[in-house]
Amino acid sequence: MQPIKFKPIFKERIWGSNNLNTFFGKDVASSDLIGESWELADLSNGVSQVDGGDFDGLSLRDLLERHGQALGFTQAQSSFSFGLLIKFLDAQDDLSVQVHPDLTAVKVLPQARLKTECWYVIDAKENAIIYCGLKPGTSKDDLRNAITAGTVQELLLQHHAKKGDFYFLPAGCVHAIGAGILIAEIQTPSDTTYRIFDWNRTDASGNSRELHIEQSLICAHLEDRTNDFIIADNNDTKQFLDICHTFGTTKSLVNCPYFYVAHVTTTPSRSQAITIEKPVVMIALTGNGEFICEGKTVSYRKGDTIMIPKTDDLSLNPDETGEFLVTCLGLESA
Repeated sequence: MQPIKFKPIFKERIWGSNNLNTFFGKDVASSDLIGESWELADLSNGVSQVDGGDFDGLSLRDLLERHGQALGFTQAQSSFSFGLLIKFLDAQDDLSVQVHPDLTAVKVLPQARLKTECWYVIDAKENAIIYCGLKPGTSKDDLRNAITAGTVQELLLQHHAKKGDFYFLPAGCVHAIGAGILIAEIQTPSDTTYRIFDWNRTDASGNSRELHIEQSLICAHLEDRTNDFIIADNNDTKQFLDICHTFGTTKSLVNCPYFYVAHVTTTPSRSQAITIEKPVVMIALTGNGEFICEGKTVSYRKGDTIMIPKTDDLSLNPDETGEFLVTCLGLESA
């Protein structure tokens, strides 16, 4: 088994641009408004395909069904849908204020699926804002009244976004990405989103986008419950961080039941052959180089997402100092 790269799936959004071409060299035309690039996906509205190597052209779904356990995943982890959805988000305008369902909300909302996510800020313009959470003391009636009056922004906690910031957004956290921010997003495999507020925008005909008021009120956590969704260190999280440390200087970002995430900085020196005890996914934020696994070489450049299989013979050979986000599946499935 060798490291596996995937072809991005571009999603047009009214708030997007062609910035993914400028920043990462993605194949985005100057006329396109691409807001999302799905780097690793296994959903009904987007399934990744392998880019190059022995499995070139194979869908992620087929890859896991045929070779999941050989890659190091359990049988459950190889079933539909794969437990990670990885994206780049290019927000050139404010995204709507949104919330996603937690396990309690999923039980009462038809076709809803739990969505917990995290954001790593790759780039941000001066004065760009991340909206994450509600101000302390906000009640359900406050939120409902603000939605009706179009004043939800007055209830939102605001954070000045800068490169390298990290946000963990468990299901139920009210949030929005402000204009001028490029983000790497790692989340559970769900596309269930409820729109709370759209900045009172209308189209050329004076129509506003639909709000999902009742669903949002069911989902929204009024208080900060982030710590409720962070798990204590255990043998599985330690194994993940041990893998990360073999690649370079490591900073743990979050451990939740569904995924673990760390930031790794590499230096331009080839590693010795190392053992990868469980499969991980690496998102190249900067730099380029190659992986050598069991005699096979796979090159990478910034913007690539690479699945690293379980192996006892992997080397990393960066051409320059670089940064990765590294993630793996947690012990629970979403």
